[in-house]
Amino acid sequence: MTITGQSATIRSKDNVYYPPVNLDAGIPTRLSLSDLSPYFNPNNLDFQGITKAQYQQSGKLPEGFYQFCFEAVELNTGRVVSQNSCSMAWAEPERSAPAEPAGQGRERLLPGPAEHPLLLDTAQPQ
Repeated sequence: MTITGQSATIRSKDNVYYPPVNLDAGIPTRLSLSDLSPYFNPNNLDFQGITKAQYQQSGKLPEGFYQFCFEAVELNTGRVVSQNSCSMAWAEPERSAPAEPAGQGRERLLPGPAEHPLLLDTAQPQ
């Protein structure tokens, strides 16, 4: 995995154990957050343009567009067996939430740890 932006590049370290994900050619596979968590563990990443300490302290990337790229690697040989597949994302700075009427606003979409819930902002602009 490689995450590339204007000011930072983060890449999966080589020689780290990543649990295997079995893929069948031509068949989409849905991966969960727990499937991907070893790839985003700061101890398994090389940092350029941002330090590991900065990343751990803020828990996010600096503001900007980032390209997230993944390749499939054959477990036994270490040979890359896929094309590089990439997608773009925008990282934005934390901003204060708008005033929300009682009972409205942020709702939890998926169960998860309290410190990392997936939220939907349902507050209406005023």
